[in-house]
Amino acid sequence: MRAHSSRWLSIDASFTDNARSFLAVLTAHIMKKTFSLTHPKKTKPRLVESIKHEIRKYIKRERRKSLPDGVDFWDFDCKFGDDEASSVVIHLSEIDKQIAESESKPLDSFYIEIVAKPGYRTKKPATKTDSD
Repeated sequence: MRAHSSRWLSIDASFTDNARSFLAVLTAHIMKKTFSLTHPKKTKPRLVESIKHEIRKYIKRERRKSLPDGVDFWDFDCKFGDDEASSVVIHLSEIDKQIAESESKPLDSFYIEIVAKPGYRTKKPATKTDSD
């Protein structure tokens, strides 16, 4: 009976470790926010820089979190738009460009959504080069 119970304990321990890494992925923070581009006391360029700083700070905070087993890096799914309904999927590197575009438009606010997800590296296919 004792061997049987230790077997179940080892299964529970591995299940607990897997569940923790799975829950870490599921409980990743999501940034969903509508930023206002108007403020009574701040100029628009200063407000835009503070918004960019807040977004960069969030991305750095998420990248510092420990990676689950088998994950190579934290990847991010991003959406950007005038509001949540009209948001479109963009790449992480395009966020600053989109903010600059919305700054030049006569908008009062914009919507951004950033979701952290596990990223896996893929090997590039080997290419054959002829060296004569």
